Amino acid sequence: MARHLRPGGFLVVVGCIGLFVMPSVAIYAAQPNTEATDIYVSRADGFYYSELVLLQAEDPSQALKQLTVRLEINPKDIRALFKRGMVRAQLQDMPGAAADIQDALAQTPVDAIGYADSCLMRLLIGRPSVALESHCEESVRLAPGEPRAYYARGMFRTEVGRKLDAIEDFTMLMRYAPLSAAGYYNRGLIRSELGEYSAAREDLSSAVRFDPRNPVAFKHRGHANLNLKEFILAVDDYTAAIAIDARYVFAYNSRGIAKGKLGDHQGAIGDYNIAVELSPTYSLAIRNRAGAKLDLGDSAGAMEDLNAVLRLDPSDGHAYNKRASLKYEKHDYRGSLEDYSQAIRLNPEPAQRYYNRGLVKYMLLDYAGAIRDFTGAIERSPNHTKAYYSRGLAHGELQDYQSAISDYSEVISRDPDHADAYYYRGKAKQHMKDVFGMLNDYRRVLLLKPSLLMPEALKNAMPQ
Repeated sequence: MARHLRPGGFLVVVGCIGLFVMPSVAIYAAQPNTEATDIYVSRADGFYYSELVLLQAEDPSQALKQLTVRLEINPKDIRALFKRGMVRAQLQDMPGAAADIQDALAQTPVDAIGYADSCLMRLLIGRPSVALESHCEESVRLAPGEPRAYYARGMFRTEVGRKLDAIEDFTMLMRYAPLSAAGYYNRGLIRSELGEYSAAREDLSSAVRFDPRNPVAFKHRGHANLNLKEFILAVDDYTAAIAIDARYVFAYNSRGIAKGKLGDHQGAIGDYNIAVELSPTYSLAIRNRAGAKLDLGDSAGAMEDLNAVLRLDPSDGHAYNKRASLKYEKHDYRGSLEDYSQAIRLNPEPAQRYYNRGLVKYMLLDYAGAIRDFTGAIERSPNHTKAYYSRGLAHGELQDYQSAISDYSEVISRDPDHADAYYYRGKAKQHMKDVFGMLNDYRRVLLLKPSLLMPEALKNAMPQ
Protein backbone atom coordinates (compact mmCIF):
# COMPACT_ATOMS: atom_id res chain seq x y z
CA MET A 1 0.00 0.00 0.00
CA ALA A 2 1.48 3.33 -1.03
CA ARG A 3 0.62 6.86 -0.05
CA HIS A 4 0.93 9.68 -2.54
CA LEU A 5 0.26 13.38 -2.02
CA ARG A 6 -0.64 14.74 -5.42
CA PRO A 7 -0.74 18.39 -6.56
CA GLY A 8 -3.78 20.23 -5.30
CA GLY A 9 -3.59 18.81 -1.80
CA PHE A 10 -5.58 15.66 -2.65
CA LEU A 11 -4.54 12.53 -0.82
CA VAL A 12 -4.86 9.38 -2.89
CA VAL A 13 -4.48 5.94 -1.34
CA VAL A 14 -3.26 3.50 -3.96
CA GLY A 15 -3.73 -0.24 -3.95
CA CYS A 16 -6.31 -2.79 -2.89
CA ILE A 17 -8.07 -2.58 0.48
CA GLY A 18 -5.47 -4.75 2.14
CA LEU A 19 -5.77 -2.99 5.48
CA PHE A 20 -5.01 -6.18 7.35
CA VAL A 21 -2.93 -8.05 4.79
CA MET A 22 0.25 -6.84 6.45
CA PRO A 23 -0.86 -6.09 10.02
CA SER A 24 2.60 -4.97 11.08
CA VAL A 25 2.41 -2.07 8.63
CA ALA A 26 0.21 0.82 9.71
CA ILE A 27 -1.80 2.48 6.97
CA TYR A 28 -2.26 6.23 6.92
CA ALA A 29 -5.61 7.33 5.55
CA ALA A 30 -6.71 10.87 4.87
CA GLN A 31 -7.37 12.81 8.04
CA PRO A 32 -10.65 14.72 8.57
CA ASN A 33 -11.04 18.13 7.03
CA THR A 34 -9.74 20.74 9.46
CA GLU A 35 -11.95 23.50 8.13
CA ALA A 36 -15.01 22.10 9.94
CA THR A 37 -16.84 22.07 6.59
CA ASP A 38 -16.63 18.36 5.83
CA ILE A 39 -19.74 17.74 3.76
CA TYR A 40 -18.98 14.07 3.29
CA VAL A 41 -19.04 12.35 6.65
CA SER A 42 -20.55 13.18 10.00
CA ARG A 43 -17.96 11.15 11.89
CA ALA A 44 -14.79 11.56 9.85
CA ASP A 45 -12.46 10.50 12.66
CA GLY A 46 -14.14 7.14 12.99
CA PHE A 47 -13.69 6.41 9.28
CA TYR A 48 -9.99 7.20 9.41
CA TYR A 49 -9.02 3.65 8.47
CA SER A 50 -11.75 3.06 5.89
CA GLU A 51 -9.57 4.32 3.00
CA LEU A 52 -12.67 6.15 1.83
CA VAL A 53 -12.33 9.45 3.71
CA LEU A 54 -10.58 12.26 1.90
CA LEU A 55 -9.96 15.90 2.45
CA GLN A 56 -11.97 18.35 0.43
CA ALA A 57 -9.50 18.99 -2.33
CA GLU A 58 -7.86 22.41 -2.34
CA ASP A 59 -8.09 22.14 -6.14
CA PRO A 60 -11.08 19.84 -6.77
CA SER A 61 -10.87 20.28 -10.55
CA GLN A 62 -7.29 18.96 -10.51
CA ALA A 63 -8.33 16.14 -8.19
CA LEU A 64 -11.13 15.24 -10.62
CA LYS A 65 -8.63 15.02 -13.48
CA GLN A 66 -6.29 12.78 -11.46
CA LEU A 67 -9.08 10.39 -10.52
CA THR A 68 -10.38 10.33 -14.09
CA VAL A 69 -6.89 9.34 -15.35
CA ARG A 70 -6.76 6.64 -12.68
CA LEU A 71 -10.13 5.29 -13.85
CA GLU A 72 -9.03 5.30 -17.50
CA ILE A 73 -6.23 2.97 -16.44
CA ASN A 74 -8.56 0.80 -14.35
CA PRO A 75 -12.29 1.47 -14.88
CA LYS A 76 -13.13 -1.01 -12.11
CA ASP A 77 -11.19 0.85 -9.40
CA ILE A 78 -14.01 1.02 -6.85
CA ARG A 79 -12.19 3.37 -4.52
CA ALA A 80 -11.37 5.82 -7.29
CA LEU A 81 -14.99 5.80 -8.46
CA PHE A 82 -16.21 6.52 -4.95
CA LYS A 83 -13.68 9.29 -4.38
CA ARG A 84 -14.42 10.88 -7.74
CA GLY A 85 -18.07 10.91 -6.73
CA MET A 86 -17.10 12.74 -3.55
CA VAL A 87 -15.08 15.33 -5.47
CA ARG A 88 -17.92 15.84 -7.95
CA ALA A 89 -20.22 16.49 -5.01
CA GLN A 90 -17.75 19.13 -3.83
CA LEU A 91 -17.96 20.68 -7.32
CA GLN A 92 -21.78 20.62 -7.03
CA ASP A 93 -22.03 18.08 -9.88
CA MET A 94 -24.65 16.02 -8.06
CA PRO A 95 -25.77 13.88 -11.05
CA GLY A 96 -22.15 12.98 -11.79
CA ALA A 97 -21.49 12.30 -8.11
CA ALA A 98 -24.50 10.01 -7.87
CA ALA A 99 -23.50 8.13 -11.02
CA ASP A 100 -19.93 7.50 -9.77
CA ILE A 101 -21.04 6.37 -6.33
CA GLN A 102 -23.71 4.08 -7.78
CA ASP A 103 -21.11 2.58 -10.15
CA ALA A 104 -18.79 1.97 -7.22
CA LEU A 105 -21.53 0.24 -5.26
CA ALA A 106 -22.64 -1.78 -8.28
CA GLN A 107 -19.12 -3.11 -8.86
CA THR A 108 -18.59 -4.13 -5.26
CA PRO A 109 -17.87 -7.90 -5.22
CA VAL A 110 -20.41 -10.20 -3.60
CA ASP A 111 -18.07 -11.55 -0.96
CA ALA A 112 -17.12 -10.73 2.62
CA ILE A 113 -14.82 -7.83 1.67
CA GLY A 114 -17.37 -6.55 -0.86
CA TYR A 115 -20.12 -6.50 1.72
CA ALA A 116 -17.81 -4.74 4.17
CA ASP A 117 -16.91 -2.12 1.54
CA SER A 118 -20.55 -1.67 0.62
CA CYS A 119 -21.42 -1.17 4.27
CA LEU A 120 -18.72 1.48 4.72
CA MET A 121 -19.48 3.34 1.49
CA ARG A 122 -23.20 3.45 2.18
CA LEU A 123 -22.52 4.72 5.70
CA LEU A 124 -20.48 7.56 4.24
CA ILE A 125 -23.17 8.73 1.84
CA GLY A 126 -26.39 8.06 3.71
CA ARG A 127 -28.15 7.16 6.88
CA PRO A 128 -27.86 3.73 8.50
CA SER A 129 -30.73 1.40 7.67
CA VAL A 130 -31.90 -2.15 8.25
CA ALA A 131 -30.82 -3.03 4.72
CA LEU A 132 -27.38 -1.60 5.35
CA GLU A 133 -27.08 -3.55 8.58
CA SER A 134 -27.70 -6.71 6.59
CA HIS A 135 -24.62 -5.94 4.45
CA CYS A 136 -22.47 -5.63 7.57
CA GLU A 137 -23.90 -8.80 9.11
CA GLU A 138 -23.45 -10.73 5.86
CA SER A 139 -19.79 -9.76 5.74
CA VAL A 140 -19.22 -11.28 9.19
CA ARG A 141 -21.31 -14.36 8.32
CA LEU A 142 -19.35 -15.08 5.16
CA ALA A 143 -15.94 -14.62 6.79
CA PRO A 144 -16.09 -14.77 10.61
CA GLY A 145 -12.31 -14.42 10.76
CA GLU A 146 -12.05 -11.39 8.45
CA PRO A 147 -10.95 -8.26 10.38
CA ARG A 148 -12.45 -5.82 7.88
CA ALA A 149 -15.88 -7.39 8.37
CA TYR A 150 -15.75 -6.54 12.08
CA TYR A 151 -14.41 -3.08 11.26
CA ALA A 152 -17.37 -2.36 8.97
CA ARG A 153 -19.95 -3.73 11.38
CA GLY A 154 -18.30 -1.85 14.23
CA MET A 155 -18.58 1.39 12.28
CA PHE A 156 -22.26 0.71 11.55
CA ARG A 157 -22.98 -0.02 15.19
CA THR A 158 -21.13 3.12 16.21
CA GLU A 159 -23.23 5.22 13.83
CA VAL A 160 -26.53 3.88 15.24
CA GLY A 161 -25.42 4.38 18.84
CA ARG A 162 -24.83 0.73 19.74
CA LYS A 163 -21.51 1.59 21.30
CA LEU A 164 -21.04 -1.48 23.48
CA ASP A 165 -21.73 -3.76 20.50
CA ALA A 166 -19.26 -1.71 18.47
CA ILE A 167 -16.63 -2.21 21.17
CA GLU A 168 -17.16 -5.97 20.84
CA ASP A 169 -16.61 -5.74 17.07
CA PHE A 170 -13.41 -3.74 17.38
CA THR A 171 -12.21 -6.18 20.03
CA MET A 172 -12.85 -9.04 17.58
CA LEU A 173 -10.98 -7.09 14.91
CA MET A 174 -7.94 -7.00 17.18
CA ARG A 175 -8.29 -10.71 17.89
CA TYR A 176 -7.72 -11.44 14.20
CA ALA A 177 -5.37 -8.52 13.53
CA PRO A 178 -3.59 -7.86 16.84
CA LEU A 179 -1.06 -5.46 15.35
CA SER A 180 -3.58 -3.30 13.54
CA ALA A 181 -4.16 0.24 14.83
CA ALA A 182 -7.74 0.38 13.53
CA GLY A 183 -9.35 -1.63 16.32
CA TYR A 184 -7.53 0.14 19.13
CA TYR A 185 -8.21 3.51 17.55
CA ASN A 186 -11.96 3.11 17.14
CA ARG A 187 -12.44 1.34 20.46
CA GLY A 188 -10.54 4.19 22.08
CA LEU A 189 -12.84 6.77 20.44
CA ILE A 190 -15.94 5.03 21.79
CA ARG A 191 -14.50 4.61 25.27
CA SER A 192 -13.71 8.30 25.31
CA GLU A 193 -17.29 9.10 24.30
CA LEU A 194 -18.47 6.87 27.16
CA GLY A 195 -16.30 8.81 29.62
CA GLU A 196 -13.91 5.89 30.13
CA TYR A 197 -10.87 8.08 29.68
CA SER A 198 -8.24 5.81 31.24
CA ALA A 199 -9.28 2.88 29.04
CA ALA A 200 -9.50 5.21 26.04
CA ARG A 201 -5.98 6.48 26.66
CA GLU A 202 -4.69 2.90 26.84
CA ASP A 203 -6.32 2.01 23.51
CA LEU A 204 -5.15 5.17 21.78
CA SER A 205 -1.61 4.59 23.08
CA SER A 206 -1.70 1.22 21.31
CA ALA A 207 -3.05 2.92 18.19
CA VAL A 208 -0.16 5.40 18.02
CA ARG A 209 2.33 2.64 18.79
CA PHE A 210 1.18 0.66 15.74
CA ASP A 211 0.53 3.77 13.62
CA PRO A 212 2.80 6.60 14.79
CA ARG A 213 1.82 8.75 11.78
CA ASN A 214 -1.85 9.08 12.76
CA PRO A 215 -2.30 12.68 14.00
CA VAL A 216 -5.95 12.12 14.88
CA ALA A 217 -5.05 9.34 17.33
CA PHE A 218 -2.64 11.68 19.10
CA LYS A 219 -5.37 14.33 19.18
CA HIS A 220 -7.85 11.95 20.77
CA ARG A 221 -5.33 10.69 23.29
CA GLY A 222 -4.78 14.34 24.12
CA HIS A 223 -8.53 14.67 24.78
CA ALA A 224 -8.39 11.66 27.11
CA ASN A 225 -5.47 13.21 28.99
CA LEU A 226 -7.29 16.54 29.13
CA ASN A 227 -10.31 14.88 30.76
CA LEU A 228 -7.99 13.04 33.14
CA LYS A 229 -6.51 16.45 34.07
CA GLU A 230 -3.13 15.37 32.76
CA PHE A 231 -2.66 18.72 31.07
CA ILE A 232 1.08 18.44 30.36
CA LEU A 233 0.55 15.06 28.68
CA ALA A 234 -2.34 16.56 26.71
CA VAL A 235 -0.11 19.36 25.43
CA ASP A 236 2.49 16.77 24.42
CA ASP A 237 -0.10 14.78 22.46
CA TYR A 238 -1.48 17.79 20.61
CA THR A 239 2.09 18.85 19.84
CA ALA A 240 2.76 15.37 18.40
CA ALA A 241 -0.34 15.68 16.21
CA ILE A 242 0.82 19.06 14.95
CA ALA A 243 4.32 17.70 14.23
CA ILE A 244 2.68 15.19 11.87
CA ASP A 245 0.22 17.66 10.35
CA ALA A 246 1.25 21.28 10.76
CA ARG A 247 -2.17 22.43 9.48
CA TYR A 248 -4.19 20.41 11.97
CA VAL A 249 -6.50 23.20 13.14
CA PHE A 250 -8.34 21.13 15.76
CA ALA A 251 -5.05 20.19 17.42
CA TYR A 252 -4.02 23.83 17.78
CA ASN A 253 -7.39 24.68 19.34
CA SER A 254 -7.18 21.74 21.74
CA ARG A 255 -3.60 22.54 22.69
CA GLY A 256 -4.74 26.06 23.46
CA ILE A 257 -7.33 24.66 25.86
CA ALA A 258 -4.71 22.48 27.59
CA LYS A 259 -2.29 25.40 27.90
CA GLY A 260 -5.06 27.48 29.43
CA LYS A 261 -5.62 24.76 32.04
CA LEU A 262 -1.93 25.06 32.89
CA GLY A 263 -2.28 28.82 33.31
CA ASP A 264 -0.35 29.59 30.12
CA HIS A 265 -3.00 31.92 28.70
CA GLN A 266 -0.57 33.74 26.43
CA GLY A 267 0.54 30.42 24.95
CA ALA A 268 -3.10 29.45 24.55
CA ILE A 269 -3.79 32.65 22.60
CA GLY A 270 -0.84 31.85 20.36
CA ASP A 271 -2.38 28.48 19.48
CA TYR A 272 -5.83 29.97 18.93
CA ASN A 273 -4.24 32.58 16.65
CA ILE A 274 -2.70 29.85 14.50
CA ALA A 275 -6.00 27.97 14.36
CA VAL A 276 -7.80 31.11 13.19
CA GLU A 277 -5.08 31.93 10.65
CA LEU A 278 -5.47 28.44 9.17
CA SER A 279 -9.27 28.55 9.32
CA PRO A 280 -10.63 32.11 9.64
CA THR A 281 -14.21 30.87 10.10
CA TYR A 282 -13.36 28.50 12.96
CA SER A 283 -15.54 30.26 15.50
CA LEU A 284 -14.81 27.86 18.37
CA ALA A 285 -11.15 28.88 18.38
CA ILE A 286 -12.14 32.55 18.33
CA ARG A 287 -14.50 31.98 21.27
CA ASN A 288 -11.81 30.13 23.19
CA ARG A 289 -9.39 32.97 22.46
CA ALA A 290 -11.91 35.37 23.97
CA GLY A 291 -11.86 33.32 27.16
CA ALA A 292 -8.06 33.38 27.29
CA LYS A 293 -8.06 37.15 26.79
CA LEU A 294 -10.48 37.50 29.68
CA ASP A 295 -8.12 35.45 31.83
CA LEU A 296 -5.44 38.01 31.01
CA GLY A 297 -7.72 40.94 31.79
CA ASP A 298 -8.14 41.98 28.15
CA SER A 299 -11.91 42.57 28.20
CA ALA A 300 -11.82 44.75 25.07
CA GLY A 301 -10.06 42.03 23.09
CA ALA A 302 -12.48 39.43 24.43
CA MET A 303 -15.45 41.54 23.39
CA GLU A 304 -14.00 41.95 19.90
CA ASP A 305 -13.61 38.18 19.58
CA LEU A 306 -17.10 37.43 20.87
CA ASN A 307 -18.57 39.91 18.38
CA ALA A 308 -16.63 38.14 15.63
CA VAL A 309 -17.94 34.74 16.74
CA LEU A 310 -21.54 35.93 16.61
CA ARG A 311 -21.05 37.41 13.15
CA LEU A 312 -19.83 34.00 11.99
CA ASP A 313 -22.35 31.96 13.95
CA PRO A 314 -25.42 33.80 15.26
CA SER A 315 -26.61 30.52 16.83
CA ASP A 316 -23.68 30.25 19.26
CA GLY A 317 -25.43 30.42 22.62
CA HIS A 318 -22.15 30.10 24.52
CA ALA A 319 -20.85 33.27 22.87
CA TYR A 320 -24.02 35.18 23.76
CA ASN A 321 -23.67 33.92 27.34
CA LYS A 322 -20.03 35.04 27.57
CA ARG A 323 -20.75 38.41 26.00
CA ALA A 324 -23.69 38.93 28.37
CA SER A 325 -21.41 38.30 31.33
CA LEU A 326 -18.87 40.79 29.99
CA LYS A 327 -21.57 43.42 29.48
CA TYR A 328 -22.81 42.82 33.02
CA GLU A 329 -19.34 43.50 34.39
CA LYS A 330 -19.30 46.76 32.41
CA HIS A 331 -22.74 47.69 33.90
CA ASP A 332 -24.36 47.49 30.45
CA TYR A 333 -27.39 45.78 31.95
CA ARG A 334 -29.70 46.30 28.99
CA GLY A 335 -27.16 44.80 26.62
CA SER A 336 -26.50 41.96 29.04
CA LEU A 337 -30.23 41.24 29.30
CA GLU A 338 -30.56 41.02 25.52
CA ASP A 339 -27.65 38.60 25.23
CA TYR A 340 -28.76 36.34 28.09
CA SER A 341 -32.25 36.25 26.58
CA GLN A 342 -30.84 35.21 23.22
CA ALA A 343 -28.67 32.54 24.86
CA ILE A 344 -31.78 31.14 26.56
CA ARG A 345 -33.76 31.19 23.32
CA LEU A 346 -31.01 29.15 21.67
CA ASN A 347 -30.75 26.68 24.57
CA PRO A 348 -33.30 26.95 27.38
CA GLU A 349 -31.82 24.14 29.47
CA PRO A 350 -28.78 25.54 31.37
CA ALA A 351 -29.91 26.72 34.81
CA GLN A 352 -27.06 29.21 35.10
CA ARG A 353 -28.36 31.25 32.18
CA TYR A 354 -31.65 31.89 33.98
CA TYR A 355 -29.80 32.71 37.17
CA ASN A 356 -27.52 35.18 35.41
CA ARG A 357 -30.42 36.86 33.65
CA GLY A 358 -32.18 37.06 37.00
CA LEU A 359 -29.22 38.99 38.39
CA VAL A 360 -29.45 41.44 35.50
CA LYS A 361 -33.17 41.96 36.07
CA TYR A 362 -32.49 42.52 39.76
CA MET A 363 -30.03 45.26 38.87
CA LEU A 364 -32.67 46.77 36.57
CA LEU A 365 -35.12 46.75 39.53
CA ASP A 366 -37.36 44.23 37.74
CA TYR A 367 -37.80 42.11 40.87
CA ALA A 368 -40.78 40.13 39.58
CA GLY A 369 -38.84 39.23 36.42
CA ALA A 370 -35.82 38.32 38.54
CA ILE A 371 -37.97 35.99 40.66
CA ARG A 372 -39.23 34.23 37.52
CA ASP A 373 -35.68 33.66 36.31
CA PHE A 374 -34.36 32.51 39.69
CA THR A 375 -37.30 30.09 39.77
CA GLY A 376 -36.33 28.87 36.29
CA ALA A 377 -32.81 28.22 37.55
CA ILE A 378 -34.13 26.29 40.57
CA GLU A 379 -36.46 24.20 38.41
CA ARG A 380 -33.47 23.10 36.33
CA SER A 381 -31.05 22.80 39.24
CA PRO A 382 -32.94 22.18 42.52
CA ASN A 383 -29.80 22.60 44.64
CA HIS A 384 -28.88 26.01 43.22
CA THR A 385 -28.22 27.71 46.58
CA LYS A 386 -27.41 31.10 45.08
CA ALA A 387 -30.71 31.13 43.18
CA TYR A 388 -32.66 30.55 46.40
CA TYR A 389 -30.70 33.30 48.16
CA SER A 390 -31.13 35.81 45.33
CA ARG A 391 -34.81 34.98 44.97
CA GLY A 392 -35.17 35.61 48.69
CA LEU A 393 -33.70 39.10 48.26
CA ALA A 394 -36.03 39.81 45.34
CA HIS A 395 -39.04 38.67 47.40
CA GLY A 396 -37.86 41.01 50.16
CA GLU A 397 -37.72 43.94 47.75
CA LEU A 398 -41.37 43.22 46.90
CA GLN A 399 -42.15 42.96 50.64
CA ASP A 400 -43.18 39.32 50.27
CA TYR A 401 -41.41 38.43 53.50
CA GLN A 402 -42.95 34.99 53.95
CA SER A 403 -41.62 33.85 50.56
CA ALA A 404 -38.27 35.45 51.38
CA ILE A 405 -38.10 33.51 54.67
CA SER A 406 -38.88 30.29 52.82
CA ASP A 407 -36.05 30.90 50.33
CA TYR A 408 -33.51 31.81 53.02
CA SER A 409 -34.48 28.65 54.90
CA GLU A 410 -33.76 26.63 51.75
CA VAL A 411 -30.33 28.24 51.59
CA ILE A 412 -29.60 27.45 55.24
CA SER A 413 -30.73 23.84 54.84
CA ARG A 414 -28.07 23.44 52.12
CA ASP A 415 -25.41 25.68 53.69
CA PRO A 416 -25.82 25.92 57.50
CA ASP A 417 -23.00 28.48 57.73
CA HIS A 418 -24.47 30.96 55.22
CA ALA A 419 -24.33 34.06 57.44
CA ASP A 420 -26.06 36.36 54.92
CA ALA A 421 -29.06 34.04 54.70
CA TYR A 422 -29.43 34.10 58.50
CA TYR A 423 -29.10 37.88 58.50
CA TYR A 424 -31.73 38.57 55.85
CA ARG A 425 -34.04 35.91 57.19
CA GLY A 426 -33.78 37.71 60.52
CA LYS A 427 -34.68 40.99 58.81
CA ALA A 428 -37.67 39.35 57.11
CA LYS A 429 -38.82 37.90 60.45
CA GLN A 430 -38.50 41.37 61.96
CA HIS A 431 -40.92 42.65 59.31
CA MET A 432 -43.22 39.74 60.18
CA LYS A 433 -43.08 40.74 63.89
CA ASP A 434 -41.41 37.41 64.75
CA VAL A 435 -39.04 38.86 67.34
CA PHE A 436 -38.01 35.50 68.81
CA GLY A 437 -37.15 34.13 65.33
CA MET A 438 -35.28 37.32 64.46
CA LEU A 439 -33.14 37.11 67.62
CA ASN A 440 -32.30 33.46 66.99
CA ASP A 441 -31.09 34.29 63.47
CA TYR A 442 -29.06 37.27 64.66
CA ARG A 443 -27.38 35.13 67.33
CA ARG A 444 -26.22 32.85 64.54
CA VAL A 445 -24.96 35.86 62.58
CA LEU A 446 -22.92 36.99 65.59
CA LEU A 447 -21.13 33.64 65.54
CA LEU A 448 -20.59 33.51 61.78
CA LYS A 449 -20.18 37.11 60.55
CA PRO A 450 -20.80 39.79 63.19
CA SER A 451 -19.96 42.62 60.77
CA LEU A 452 -23.36 42.06 59.15
CA LEU A 453 -25.07 43.52 62.20
CA MET A 454 -23.42 46.90 61.69
CA PRO A 455 -25.91 49.59 60.56
CA GLU A 456 -24.45 49.94 57.08
CA ALA A 457 -24.75 46.22 56.35
CA LEU A 458 -28.30 46.52 55.08
CA LYS A 459 -27.15 48.92 52.37
CA ASN A 460 -25.01 46.17 50.89
CA ALA A 461 -27.83 43.73 50.23
CA MET A 462 -27.03 42.23 46.84
CA PRO A 463 -27.70 38.90 45.17
CA GLN A 464 -24.68 36.60 45.30
